[in-house]
Amino acid sequence: MGEYGSQTVGVASPRNRNTWRTALCEAAFMTGLERNADLVVMSCYAPLFGHTEAWQWTPNLIWFDNLRVYGTPNYYVQQAFSTNRGDRVLPVQVGGQTGPSGLFASAVRDDQAKEVVLKVVNTRAEPASVTLQIQGGGRLKATGTAITLSGDPDDQNSLDHPRKVSPVPSKVQGVRPEFAYTFGAHSLTVLRLGLSG
Repeated sequence: MGEYGSQTVGVASPRNRNTWRTALCEAAFMTGLERNADLVVMSCYAPLFGHTEAWQWTPNLIWFDNLRVYGTPNYYVQQAFSTNRGDRVLPVQVGGQTGPSGLFASAVRDDQAKEVVLKVVNTRAEPASVTLQIQGGGRLKATGTAITLSGDPDDQNSLDHPRKVSPVPSKVQGVRPEFAYTFGAHSLTVLRLGLSG
């Protein structure tokens, strides 16, 4: 059990909902799973489903009533990692380490798509401007794709607002072996950077 701000974590309580804060912490943890994929064979999320009128605990991944369904912010984190996997884990350093100052990262190479896939979690309350150095992956295309999840740490999805926290795709211009990128406050960003040849 522990305390995160004013919210108690690890106690069975209706207050333990799937907020963006919990999903962001989970994303930071999952970068470690990906970096250690040679040792971590599998991971899964539990509990999976919760009915809004009949639940046993509240941190379920997907909620539904008799007519509607929505994925929590945690669902979209799980989706981001599961749909942006690679064939080979690439070494990552953030400021000389793997997770200093609220930044966490992992990288893989997707051989079929011919892309380097970088996942960066910024748990800080302010944007993080960093210089990315992509080495040894091959020649990079000038444009890439970013998939970003962000929001206020207390944001939750609901039946009435099912995509309050959900992925937002965008284009990344000026990709080079070394280029600047700003990761938003309280965000998970998946960068897909294409390789030529």
